[in-house]
Amino acid sequence: MTAKFIKLADVVIEYAVYVFVLAMLVSTSLWQLALAAILLFWTARHVAGRGTGLGYLREPLVLAGLAFCTLVLISTFYASDTLEGLRVYKNTIGASMILLLAIPDIFRDERRQRRLFATLAYAAAVVVLVQVGRYVVDFLQDGSIRNYSHYRKMAEPFLFYLPFALAFAFLSAGIKASIFWIIVMISQVVLLLLTGARSAWIGVAAALLVWLILKPNRTLFMASAAATAIAALVMLAYDSPLSMRISEGVLSASTMERVGRLWPQTYSMIATSPFLGHGYGDYYGELLRQSAQHPEWVVLRPGPYGPHNNYLEIWFSAGIATLAVLIYLCARLVGQMVEVVRSSAQAPTAYFALATLCAFTAHFLVRGFVEDVNWRPLGVLAGIAAALTLRQRVTVPGTRDIRST
Repeated sequence: MTAKFIKLADVVIEYAVYVFVLAMLVSTSLWQLALAAILLFWTARHVAGRGTGLGYLREPLVLAGLAFCTLVLISTFYASDTLEGLRVYKNTIGASMILLLAIPDIFRDERRQRRLFATLAYAAAVVVLVQVGRYVVDFLQDGSIRNYSHYRKMAEPFLFYLPFALAFAFLSAGIKASIFWIIVMISQVVLLLLTGARSAWIGVAAALLVWLILKPNRTLFMASAAATAIAALVMLAYDSPLSMRISEGVLSASTMERVGRLWPQTYSMIATSPFLGHGYGDYYGELLRQSAQHPEWVVLRPGPYGPHNNYLEIWFSAGIATLAVLIYLCARLVGQMVEVVRSSAQAPTAYFALATLCAFTAHFLVRGFVEDVNWRPLGVLAGIAAALTLRQRVTVPGTRDIRST
């Protein structure tokens, strides 16, 4: 009976993860439902199995991720508003913690990893349809499309899913499949440009650079150069609606203006408690409180908002030790994915690792440095990286398997 329940729990967790990765940047109610199912069945699975099969928790990437999530959780208890901090944590880093527990546990075999890879790739097509649908609905209701800032929040899912679609395009067999993925990627790039999110554009460029370094490809290089040339021509096109939309994003100084104001203010607040931080989830409240003693500070808009830098957010919230753990986690993830890309004999595994690394680079290493990006993808990417590493240890001779101990 226990074996049957564990098998059932594995299936439920697997498909709940698929729902989560499809919805985590698009539909709040759907990803919250999926996350609840993951937590419930993961807990019940290991209670029924009396804690067996938890050896994967000793994987350094998992340990670093859990340490980071736990330290941030502790910080919510000395925030000025603990309940608000816990609410924010539950929807951000808390969600990452659950995914970091579940993905390396369930997705340790090749078949499940390939299905998760496919889900992330097809999610790129889903977000294209969602965004096009928004344009159509707005046009039918208002007779025109709105200012780019109305569509800006979709830059995050475009940025996150694009590397997986690109990887799937390289692995696709047949003309029809290749044409499908080319259409998906072109649509994503155009729609991403239309968001006006310059940091996301730079993130895509950085991810592409990482890709070309690890997997040099003449076709990809030429396609990138052609896309850049086309974008430049569009920018120069007279009265082109697309060029006008992109120009709004290029000419807007909003991001750098916010960074120029927020970072010095954040450093000043950090200096009052650099080791413990002020508690997670209350950046805006602390900004309002301390700005009373600093009349030169400018509160940019009604909150809440963060410092436009995920690393400063963690230092401000949970102190310098937690920031050090986060930096170690990032470095560990990058190093392990580079190793899997270089050492894997299986093309799907290598491309899955490469897409994971590129998504992490674009989302956290680049955009997360100048924006307040969502923390939920961290659990997905770190969980995938840990799962790929654990499987690699089994397939590469001379490595130690810690999965089932």
